[in-house]
Amino acid sequence: MRLIVSWIFLITSFSAFSYSGFDRMRCNGQLIEAGTSLSTVKNICGEPLFEKEDKNDFRTFNYVTYKAEGESSRYYLLFRNGVLELCKLKGYNSGDLIG
Repeated sequence: MRLIVSWIFLITSFSAFSYSGFDRMRCNGQLIEAGTSLSTVKNICGEPLFEKEDKNDFRTFNYVTYKAEGESSRYYLLFRNGVLELCKLKGYNSGDLIG
């Protein structure tokens, strides 16, 4: 019985942390999730408020910001080699204040 409970705990903990730190974003009725390409996000959501590229011989990071609902709310997206890895909502809607 202990073994079964341990396995259940282990399996549910993996699924609980699979998207930890990832806030899903919705643009024009479509859900933007991890693994979405930068070009797809731009096609769906339009041009971002801010975009910066950090590139070297091994990888490329793109930092992109989109406006969210609420006066001071923003989605901050991180792409590695053109693929979305991180999306974080900051501002009024998430309880954080932008200073």
